[in-house]
Amino acid sequence: MGGGGGDRSLSLSVSPERPKFMDFSQDTRDFANQDLRGTNLGNLDMRRCDLSNSDLAEAVLSNSNMNRGKMPNCRFSDCQMANWSAKGADAPGCNFDRANLEGAKLSKARMMNCSMLSVNLEGADLSYTDLSDVELCGGGA
Repeated sequence: MGGGGGDRSLSLSVSPERPKFMDFSQDTRDFANQDLRGTNLGNLDMRRCDLSNSDLAEAVLSNSNMNRGKMPNCRFSDCQMANWSAKGADAPGCNFDRANLEGAKLSKARMMNCSMLSVNLEGADLSYTDLSDVELCGGGA
């Protein structure tokens, strides 16, 4: 998975602290420029992952931890992202159109120039989040 280099097969491991919480943050974190449309990444620990310029349209990211992740210019349109955690994430220029971000934890994230049309933000934590030049329209908050 991924371009260039040697064999980089994805391996998953179970976090010993939370056995139902999958963790591959130590195995591989580079998902830049990937087509991950419709992928189920729910309940995964992906702290500090690099998803730069990736397409995650219609993916499931519910209950995933992407704190301090790097995800500029990603497409999250039509994603299920309830209780998604992306505290301190770097996500400028992303498309979140029609995404379900209910209960998401996005404090201190950099989300400037994002598109958030018809997004469900009910119960989301946006404290200290940079939402400058964000297009917000028609969603629940």
